[in-house]
Amino acid sequence: MKILKTAVLILFSNVLVFLATWYYFYTPPETQKERQVLFWYDPMYPNTRFDAPGQSPFIDMDLVPKYADEEQINSVRIDSVQTQNLGLRTAKAYN
Repeated sequence: MKILKTAVLILFSNVLVFLATWYYFYTPPETQKERQVLFWYDPMYPNTRFDAPGQSPFIDMDLVPKYADEEQINSVRIDSVQTQNLGLRTAKAYN
């Protein structure tokens, strides 16, 4: 009787491992949400914007998309080590 319980437990464990592995590897990935492209730009000339993908007119290089969900940083970043080495002081700019 003890051997039968052990065999059933091993069989159940193997089936459970098989199902977990199958679920992990063979389920289709979730569909990715289509990202909205704001514009296309040349990485070497980022201030120039284009409406469609293609080659850069300046360099033989593909244009890169700028997506709406990407973070935009409109500030200047100065490394704290450089600030300390230069003795630089910063202040807020007011309009």
